[in-house]
Amino acid sequence: MAWIEIPGSGWEYNTTPVEPPAYNLGQHRLWEKQVDGIRTVTYDEFLNYPTVLIYTETRRIGTTVQSAGELNKTYWDGVGGPPETSPLLLINNAGDRLLINNAGDFLIIG
Repeated sequence: MAWIEIPGSGWEYNTTPVEPPAYNLGQHRLWEKQVDGIRTVTYDEFLNYPTVLIYTETRRIGTTVQSAGELNKTYWDGVGGPPETSPLLLINNAGDRLLINNAGDFLIIG
């Protein structure tokens, strides 16, 4: 396990997140889509959003918590827009994904 600092954020990410149990299908599907702690997310083209990269397991630098959630790597790399214009992606335990843009439009993407 290696925790690497995310420059300029005060956060770090794990390059080797632990594989979730296979019976937790939603989380396991997401884990399978990450490489070295970073997942690529491609949104449906009708909302006109680019592909983004997500740090899949993050925590504040100096803490020992295993994971405090995910962060948008594209944003922190300075490529994406400010957070208020980035799409919101909600994922339930079944792995269903709902994409919501800043105007409140939504799309179920699987």
